[in-house]
Amino acid sequence: MKRVVIAAVVFLAVSGLFNLKGNSDASERYPAKPITFIIPIGPGSDIELVMRPWLQKASDVLGKPILIVHKPGAGHTIGYREIYTAKPDGYTIGAMLGSMLSLKLQGLFPYDYHDYTIINLVANMYPVIVASKKTKRPFETVQQLLAFARSNPGEVTIATTSPGATWWVSTMYFQDRVGLKFNIIPQEAGAGQAVTQVAGGHTDIGICGLTIAKPQIDAGNLRLLAVLGPRRIHEPYHDAPTLREVGYDIVYRGSSAIMGPPKMPTDIVDKLAETFKATLDNEIQRHFLANDQFPDFMRSDKAIKQLDEDREIMQNVLAKGGLLKRK
Repeated sequence: MKRVVIAAVVFLAVSGLFNLKGNSDASERYPAKPITFIIPIGPGSDIELVMRPWLQKASDVLGKPILIVHKPGAGHTIGYREIYTAKPDGYTIGAMLGSMLSLKLQGLFPYDYHDYTIINLVANMYPVIVASKKTKRPFETVQQLLAFARSNPGEVTIATTSPGATWWVSTMYFQDRVGLKFNIIPQEAGAGQAVTQVAGGHTDIGICGLTIAKPQIDAGNLRLLAVLGPRRIHEPYHDAPTLREVGYDIVYRGSSAIMGPPKMPTDIVDKLAETFKATLDNEIQRHFLANDQFPDFMRSDKAIKQLDEDREIMQNVLAKGGLLKRK
């Protein structure tokens, strides 16, 4: 009986060594096949636009293609779930958008970024305040807007996204921090509809991403008033001040990251992060900036710290709005 037990122990120990060696060899050979990169929204999105050339450069370095696969629907949760349930071997990774911070807080999804493997932070997007040129009070500066709102509480109308969405949170945060009262009108159809409402003169102002507002700014229907970021935007939109410049310490960011399923091997995570960092060259950074994304590469620990800070802001806003379901 003793011999049987000893033999079993030896067999298990040797098997474990072979398995460890096999895993190590697999990591050294990584990637041995194409990598699937899941984007949780449909084709043509901002994140696809900025990520595609970067992923192509990373593919060239890794020697295997990184294939973009769109998994839209259910407020990004279909794509997020696909990443979460994937085998943690580095062959399925994907994009994390700002929604990852709010879905669990609202009780709409059981996971947040802490439940995934964060490979690296990609970039930050900062919302802008745009004013209609077609309303009875076409504000020309953010100072004029704030002065009017102070004297006329609740009269200035703001179009934004549906409650709980990223730009809605930024709008509520803005209202709270300036200490003024606005008439906030959420648009269930999203940021595109919000911009249309402002451009058509149906609301006074809107808070959204610059990318989606650009066509109406360029067409002369909207005026760019201010940026909720730490610095001004690139030309030709650089005349709009930050809120800090006009006396309000308000910065709100929507961050994107690259993530994988939980428990990815450290050496594969390191290889991916090093590749993405090496290929974030001047050309790719200029491409990001031209598309209103501020590149901000961070490895996992620093990225999670920043996401935690942003999540705290979002949690407070959702709590005040009656939308907080989980902490």
